[in-house]
Amino acid sequence: MKRRYLIEVGACFIFALVPAIAWFVYKQNLFVIFSVYELGRLFGFLAFGFFVAGLLISFKGSIFRLIDKLYVWHQIFMLLSGLFAFLHMSAFLYFYIDNPLFRKIILVPDINFPLYFWGVLAGWGLWLVIIVTYLFVYVLPYRWWRFFHMIGGLAFLSVVFHLLEGTAEFTKVTALKWLVSFYVFVGLLVVLVRMINRFVTPIGVRYRVSQVKKLSENYLRIVLKQEKGFFNNFLGFLFTFGRSVIRPGDFVFLYVPSKIRKWYGEHPFTVIKSTEDSLELVVKKQGAGTKRLYKLNKGDVVYVNGGFGTLYDMMNRYPSNIVFISAGVGVTPFLAAFYLFPKNVKLFYVFREQKDNLLNLLGIKAKSNWRLFSTQEERRRINKEDMLEFLKMVGTPSLIVVTGPLGFVKFVKKVLKEARFKVPLYSENVVFNRPLLVGVILTSLLLLVLILYYWFVFKMLG
Repeated sequence: MKRRYLIEVGACFIFALVPAIAWFVYKQNLFVIFSVYELGRLFGFLAFGFFVAGLLISFKGSIFRLIDKLYVWHQIFMLLSGLFAFLHMSAFLYFYIDNPLFRKIILVPDINFPLYFWGVLAGWGLWLVIIVTYLFVYVLPYRWWRFFHMIGGLAFLSVVFHLLEGTAEFTKVTALKWLVSFYVFVGLLVVLVRMINRFVTPIGVRYRVSQVKKLSENYLRIVLKQEKGFFNNFLGFLFTFGRSVIRPGDFVFLYVPSKIRKWYGEHPFTVIKSTEDSLELVVKKQGAGTKRLYKLNKGDVVYVNGGFGTLYDMMNRYPSNIVFISAGVGVTPFLAAFYLFPKNVKLFYVFREQKDNLLNLLGIKAKSNWRLFSTQEERRRINKEDMLEFLKMVGTPSLIVVTGPLGFVKFVKKVLKEARFKVPLYSENVVFNRPLLVGVILTSLLLLVLILYYWFVFKMLG
């Protein structure tokens, strides 16, 4: 499984590198390639390739089924694209260091020089999206994040115009012309679909709340029903690549446009039950967004983007003895497995106190080979011995699934690694859970680098 995952990640990188490799082969002369001017062009093709690959990854995780950390890889590819765009501009700035006019138009858009105008717009548009993305950790409202991501689409359009102005020599070769055209087509297709998605539906496919039930002070059960209609069904088909049923164990991003006005972004939830046109979720009241979900009423409109993840595939591949090690609301993927394979799942479940025991709230009776651990009742935290004793009791697992807070997941993985468990392991974390402080620090560093860079340019070059 890990090998296949690495192959698919590698395929994404190769896809991103192909335009630069084609340029390298086209040039052939190494002395020419490593001149400052041609290095600048090489960085440009690298930026273009990673931009298109990043867009493709953001379009749908199931293109590469095992890349379940979809948003992480999307961010990595777009950050690499921004880095190469920065180097692309820097190389040309250095090449034209003695020409005040070119120094200016490489940094500031000038419509009189279309090649540089579109390139500068593309570069700064991409970096604007990257910086805003790092600010999007409870700092900026979701509508602003969406708006700046639409600017990312406009930045790609600027890349296309920049290519049309600057690759005449490169595209004289028919094969290279078709290669560049293919990458432009892929990028434009993704941008077009994402733009339509943003304008036509705030996010994803339109559902209505069919049932909403308060299980306790902290837990809410929600059943969603997909709206009928050709256009909405077509969107469902389009955004799932024909997979019209979101499966139990998938996670979806939920966006509520009307009731929750200060929603800080799409929030991920695990689907515990699903049919062709309905989803069932269990939500825990934790942050500002989930608290506002308690305002939902029957008939309210929500938008669903998903499903993502590969848990369903993994469970069907190794169904004989699936072991879940879960903490808190991280037990929801287990619920999906329990409803699918009630006789083949084992559970080690950590929660604070009985009012947080989601199994009791749903009327699920614990089995003798399950281990429910209440930290308040046992007056301690779990340790390595608790884990190993449980794993010894359940026998050899066919699959181990670890879910819960990031610190808990890391602890369990460390225990399993030290115990040398050689069975398939599945865990899933969503990038939106990163702390506020990390986002602020990364954003500040990006801004500092750009400020120092421009201070150097204008100070040293006059």
